[in-house]
Amino acid sequence: MAIVASGGRLVDLGYEETVPQSYGYSPLMLQRSYELIWRTQPAVRTVCTFLARNIAQLGLHVFRRVSDVERLRVTDHPFADTISHPNDDATTYELIDSLVNDLAIYDNAYWVKVRPANEPQRIGLVRIPPWRVEVRSSNWLTPESYRVHGTQGYSDIAAADVVHFRGYNPVDPRVGVSPIESLRQLLAEDLAATKYRARLWQHEARISGVIERPPDVDWSDAARERFRDEWRSLYSANGSDVGGTPILEDGMTYKPFGYSAEQSQYVEARKLAREEVAAAYHIPPPMVGILEHATFSNITEQHKNLYQDTLGPWLAQITQRIDLRLLPDYPDSDGLYSEFNLAEKLRGSFEEQTRSMQVAVGAPMMTRNEGRARLNLPPIDGGDELVVPLNVVTTSDTVAPQPDVLDQPAAAARALPVAKAAGIDRVDEPDVPDDPPAPRAQRFADPFARIAAQVFAQQAEAVVPRLTIKRKALIDDVFDRERWNSELATLLFAVNVDAGLAAARRTIADLGGKPADFRKETILAWLAANADGVAASVNDTTVEQLDAALLSDDPLAAVRSTFDNAVNARAPKFGVTQATAIGGFGSLEGARFARATHKVWNVRTRKPRPSHAALHGRSVLLEDKFSNGCRWPGDSMAAPDERGNCTCELTYTGGAQ
Repeated sequence: MAIVASGGRLVDLGYEETVPQSYGYSPLMLQRSYELIWRTQPAVRTVCTFLARNIAQLGLHVFRRVSDVERLRVTDHPFADTISHPNDDATTYELIDSLVNDLAIYDNAYWVKVRPANEPQRIGLVRIPPWRVEVRSSNWLTPESYRVHGTQGYSDIAAADVVHFRGYNPVDPRVGVSPIESLRQLLAEDLAATKYRARLWQHEARISGVIERPPDVDWSDAARERFRDEWRSLYSANGSDVGGTPILEDGMTYKPFGYSAEQSQYVEARKLAREEVAAAYHIPPPMVGILEHATFSNITEQHKNLYQDTLGPWLAQITQRIDLRLLPDYPDSDGLYSEFNLAEKLRGSFEEQTRSMQVAVGAPMMTRNEGRARLNLPPIDGGDELVVPLNVVTTSDTVAPQPDVLDQPAAAARALPVAKAAGIDRVDEPDVPDDPPAPRAQRFADPFARIAAQVFAQQAEAVVPRLTIKRKALIDDVFDRERWNSELATLLFAVNVDAGLAAARRTIADLGGKPADFRKETILAWLAANADGVAASVNDTTVEQLDAALLSDDPLAAVRSTFDNAVNARAPKFGVTQATAIGGFGSLEGARFARATHKVWNVRTRKPRPSHAALHGRSVLLEDKFSNGCRWPGDSMAAPDERGNCTCELTYTGGAQ
């Protein structure tokens, strides 16, 4: 079919061959050369195999789009059957693995649709090696048929019976251009270096050289031949004294020349080849074994980015082509589409999933028998009931709204008429007072600072001796992140509860309510999640600073200095920031309890940052954010520049009084 309205005029323009004549290859010869490069170049094979294995193991599912917000997994449709059973000799994994390898090597991949004689309604898929396929058409826009070459001739297959995956080609839109083509020169250099190294080892890694002989010593032809034969028999590649000490005659001297593997930067060249190949396929270097600058934290993030930024475009290309070329062949295919099971790889570990889910729902989310089933243990009587701890309250009238969900238009709509009737609205922006009152939440700054200083000191005692013994260790080898996250979070949680509860009850009293009626169980889940998140963030910063310290000229001294700075500088600033954040959260929960309608930003320092000075006295609805993106001073969801070392506080209006 014509792909554009002017297709008839466009196809008459003519076209040139896919491969420019300057390459010196026919199209099939050029594609076969890519296979040889893949076969002989370790870097190319590593990268291509990495892509293929990580995509093939995702699993390809079929869904039906019911509406914009609903979809159903489909398993009983012929399309789903083709995806799960492509043919009698290949699994879905093998078909996708070969597909991605073909795309990575050739930028082209071909599936041929086959219909069994006994099941004509069923469609099977068979992979054809791209180097055997020649695109045929009378125009330069779309393929009309595909010629498959074999040892006994060729066979032409109609385009409708082929699923052709292809990349971008600036010359011929019918076929892709292999990424290997742009790497050809680099790989040729790497191949030459490999051959050089092989020849070097064939001669037992001896450096080439010359033997100098004094000119005034007679040397007959027979003596010269004898010396040469003896030297070759003893010290050549097959000699018995390879690697031994040569014995020279008549004042002879041996002078080596040439380049060693070290002088030729052989190792660096091999790393460069792998880095360039990885870059050509947009793969983070640590994912293919280049670990010079890898740390625990950046490896974890790059693993997440792998499935979003690196593999995402591949997955979109593959599924869209499958849907385009396969779905029209099936009845009842409206709303069907294929999708890789990417969510399974992005969900995190089981521990991360359960921790985040428990924080989100505020209670246990698995029965005992469900937990036993994960361990392959049999169920027990009474194990199907969900156990709820006594400190978890689920009564609707005592549970406060989730602290991280403050965008509540309905609550704001109810509060606005009440506020306007009381004459409360947004106020003008007054000047910052010359002598602002002391922030009440800062009485908890010292306890938070002491906790941080204590943990930093303990970390130094644990890490520095191990680095002294193991000088080339990575920080992740000597810094027990799980231990320090757990210990710091435990200490923070205790002070979080005290600070948050004090702020909530103080605000309720200020608004004329009854502080004793406020139950701390309503804020425990958020305070626990905050302790976990803050502890992980603090330790991530410590690890990043320690990683940088190891790159200095005196790593051990730099690590000690990093911990000293943490105890003396980071800890006090952390105490101020954390006290403000927990005080702000607690006061907002108290204001909700007391039914306040507005919150007012108040600066509590003589030299506030400009964005905070501009907010002094500014009033917004209780569930709104301020113009700097904060819900309260020190809000952990705001930008770091807006919350660090902040001492501002909130006051409230329109409450119980």
